[in-house]
Parts: sequence; structure tokens; C-alpha cells
Amino acid sequence: MAGCHTGQLADPNDPAEAGENAVHVMRRELQGASDMLNERAASNEIDQKQYKAIIKEAAADLLNRYHLREIPASEAWEYVEILRTAERWEEAEKYARIAVEEAKRTNNPDRLVNDALRLAQAQAALKKVDDGIATARTVFNAKSTETAPILPATLYEFVPTARGQGNDAELAKLLEDAIACHMRTIVDPNSDAGRDFLMARPAHVRNAWREVIDLYQSAGRADLAQAAAKRAQAMMDQFGRT
Repeated sequence: MAGCHTGQLADPNDPAEAGENAVHVMRRELQGASDMLNERAASNEIDQKQYKAIIKEAAADLLNRYHLREIPASEAWEYVEILRTAERWEEAEKYARIAVEEAKRTNNPDRLVNDALRLAQAQAALKKVDDGIATARTVFNAKSTETAPILPATLYEFVPTARGQGNDAELAKLLEDAIACHMRTIVDPNSDAGRDFLMARPAHVRNAWREVIDLYQSAGRADLAQAAAKRAQAMMDQFGRT
């Protein structure tokens, strides 16, 4: 408080006061909005379509209010979260590349996996699906202790963004490979995160196989869809035996 003569503390949510913490403040604000909207969704006040529209508008408002000109490389991944929520995909691609390079530079495998998948989604949104598939695959060889984010990001973010652009058969194969990553993932079963992962794994795998089959069908490959259905059943049977 030394040197403060006004009796007022700086407001961390004021763009003029945020300073070097601006990106952190923006992401915290967006997370707060998301939490509030999720509560409204849980009480059936809004549906998922309304949630997406409102949170997109909130992200766009943040970007307009703060209007940052320089983003430290260490904070690029946080900025990407806001940009992709606002669906500003060209900027999201730019900063996701910076985030990926920063993760490599700092030898941060967790960030590398997540940021590469964010970059892949941005590429798909910009109709560069082949590039997106290639980008996603760069982290499919991650260590089994680092692969937990791969299937959820591929299934719930990348594939919905990429499908319907003429690459559905390739997306099905990518998603099937993401399932393999999920199945080999190693977590600590004694941690909360590990228990949550193991509890959710059958549902994510089941959802992914359904999407694989649907993608093959939409690509006109009924033969591949039928073969995938058999592989899916065999894998789901394994869950029933454990």
C-alpha cells in the first residue's frame, strides 16, 4: 500500500489496469462466464446452442475491450482459448503456432499436446483439414503418460470442426488412432484426475467409435463402417470384462 494516496486499489478487471496480467485476466473472466452459463444450462435455462452463442459473444467482447497488441509467447496458449471461443480462427492459428513453438522450446509435453490439437482445430476451421490432420498426428506418438487430452480434443473439437469438408474417411482413421492413444494412456488411479479419467474412458471410447462409424458412412464407405463396428464391439466387450 506504500505510495498509494487515493485509498483505492487497482481493479484487476479494468483493461487499463491489467497490464502484464491482461491475458490471465481475460481468460479468468471468460472462465467465470462459462461457469455461470454452465450452471444455467444445468438448470435447463439455456441449451447448448444458446450457451455457444453467448460464450462466443463474451469472448468477442473481451477481445474488443482489451485489444492487446503484443502477447508474450508464454501466454499465447491462454490467448488461443479466448480466440477460438470467439471463433477468430486466423488469429487462433497464428497464436497456436506460437504456443506450440513455446511448448517445444520449454520442453513442456502437456502444453505441446494441447496446443498442437488447438492448432489443428484452427486449421480445420480455416478449411485446411489435411494440414489439421497432419498437425494432430504430430502428438499421437506422445508418451502414454501424456496422451490423456488427445481423444477428447479430437472427438469433441477437431472432428466436428473438420467433418463434411471431403475428408471424412481420413477423419475416421484419425479418430480411431486417437482411440488407441486413449486406450494406452497411463494415469495415477489414486489421484482425482486419474479416477475421473478411468471412469469416463468407456463413455468417451463408445462415443468415438460411434463417430468413426458415422464418418465412414458419410464418406460412402459402408465396408469400412461395418469393419469398424466389429472392432468397436470387441473393444467395448473388453470394458465389460474388466
